[in-house]
Amino acid sequence: GVLASATAGASITMTQSAGNLLFRSIAADDTVTLRAPKGSILQAGGGSGIAADDVVLAAFSSIGTSTSFIDVDATSAEAVASFGGVFLRSANALDLSLVDAQHGDVVLDIGGTAGVGRIAVPRGLLSFFANGAILDRRDEDVTPQPDSLVNITADRAVLRALNGIGSEANWLETTFKRLEARSFADMWIKNYGDMTVGGVSSDFAGLQGAGKLHLTLASTLTLDEAINSGGAEIIVTASEGLVLNAAVRSGGGNITFHAGTFISLSSVASIDGESGAPLVSLEADGGAITMASGSSINGAGGRVELDATGDVSVTSITSTGDVSVTSSAGSILDVLNNGLPRIVGKAIALAAPLGRVGRVGFDFVVDTAAPGSGGLLSVDAKETVWIAEKTGGLDIGTIASRAGDVRLTVVETVAHSESMRLFSDSSIGAKGAVLLRVGVDFDAPLGSTIKAGTTITVEGDYDAGQTFVTNPATTFNVFGQMIAPQVAINADDDGNVFN
Repeated sequence: GVLASATAGASITMTQSAGNLLFRSIAADDTVTLRAPKGSILQAGGGSGIAADDVVLAAFSSIGTSTSFIDVDATSAEAVASFGGVFLRSANALDLSLVDAQHGDVVLDIGGTAGVGRIAVPRGLLSFFANGAILDRRDEDVTPQPDSLVNITADRAVLRALNGIGSEANWLETTFKRLEARSFADMWIKNYGDMTVGGVSSDFAGLQGAGKLHLTLASTLTLDEAINSGGAEIIVTASEGLVLNAAVRSGGGNITFHAGTFISLSSVASIDGESGAPLVSLEADGGAITMASGSSINGAGGRVELDATGDVSVTSITSTGDVSVTSSAGSILDVLNNGLPRIVGKAIALAAPLGRVGRVGFDFVVDTAAPGSGGLLSVDAKETVWIAEKTGGLDIGTIASRAGDVRLTVVETVAHSESMRLFSDSSIGAKGAVLLRVGVDFDAPLGSTIKAGTTITVEGDYDAGQTFVTNPATTFNVFGQMIAPQVAINADDDGNVFN
């Protein structure tokens, strides 16, 4: 049968001893408790649901269905389904003190802000929608905030909230295996265990936000679908690795990825600041940063920073701002040898104090800004440094190889603008040889220093075998120090000027 209506001034407690508990409308001033220990709790058509201060529901099977939700008008609700799903809807704000479906799916549709105590969907899909915010209510009064009180556990989850997910002062603590989310404000999520973004629902597209997007993992994150913050900052931190297999877009907001071990970008991964001058920062504390062929990092007009303990393998980094790449215990390597620049930036700084920059036999190709517009190359390495400038001239800061050779190349083209210029505080130093291959003019002013353990060679008019209709003379302005057992300055064309 169907319970058509029940009303009380205080509380109502009902137990359906066998089968389903089917009702239309129940109202009480205090608490409504419904139990179906051998069946489901279901709301019949035409009913208004449950109205009370607190609602407690417990069923052997399901609480509501995917096509017929339990409507709740209450301050707080608790729903436990032992072997089925939970399907709750509220037109207003609702605190969810406990929602537990060990063997089913959960759908929560909240018309206002949803306060979360504990939600457990360990084997199913959680679909959680709020027209307000989704907030942590389990430990909201605890200061400082603990890390052990998880709000939501789910095998897979989709979250959507108009006013944000979590808060800066009280992050939403979760244990998700897979997640997709859409927030129209900030997003603050702390996940325990490995997690993958994507692969949950075709109605979602990874993590999409219109505010600050902060995600922290106590393990490894795999990004299989996009992250887009809509103009706000993105900060993703993992205690272990970060595996990026999709696009990250910030619309001008800063982007930070920080891993306890490694960061890898697959061939379909990209990180893009898109506009303005955002900071794009990748840091791998205990491992390498690896960019596969096809991956890219774009800082728009902002600074790009890559910092790893292990090797940094670069495919494409582009910005009109400065770029710095550091490998504290490894090398900085190019993934491809196709003549295209691995790094395009204003001033480029490369540091591998225990390794090399570039692979022996292949130049690491860069493209700094044009001389006079802030372009500058600085390199600190232990082993070999082989670098070529792709376009225009090259301005030198400090270049050092403490145990290897230095080779810098600027190939002359029909533009005849491929000069190499040092400044009064510039220096180039190598344990072995220094080879400078210069397309057009070479400037080493007073105060600059070039020092090598074996030889210093400056090759002017370097054109890599090309032929030009007109080939202007090269001017060598050498007023700084050149210190080596052997020094040679060579030029191929007539009319060159030596000062």
